[in-house]
Amino acid sequence: MPLFRETKHIFTKDHGEVFEPEWMMANTIIYPETKEWDYSNELYMEDVEIWEVIKEWSNASKIEDNDPGPCGIYAAWRPHAELFMVKLPKSQGGVVSFFGLNAEKQVRKFLTDKGIEYFPYPANYETGIFIDKIGTHYKDFKTL
Repeated sequence: MPLFRETKHIFTKDHGEVFEPEWMMANTIIYPETKEWDYSNELYMEDVEIWEVIKEWSNASKIEDNDPGPCGIYAAWRPHAELFMVKLPKSQGGVVSFFGLNAEKQVRKFLTDKGIEYFPYPANYETGIFIDKIGTHYKDFKTL
């Protein structure tokens, strides 16, 4: 199930999430409302109300007292755009953002350079389309 956080949840010891109990009553996954970014100008981390959690982990041995919250990779949800935020301890680079159609690839390179594991590409990724056993399609944004 997807996990969503407001910025305050990421940068404080709150660790809350965007969640409504009635969402559990549905037979389908319910997402928080979003709106598409029109790309008329650049989107900044401060403009994002809700983030989708791509991956989070504790790195308590490297987090300073004045740097609460988890380490993680987040994608802009509200507004919805190709903006990723990576939050690491200051000793590993701190908070970095990546914006635009190549943002996800930039995140992968940044994490690889830091020796941090990210999700592998699906099979046949270079061809642009992969269809798994249940018919899920992955589209490669490099063709846009």
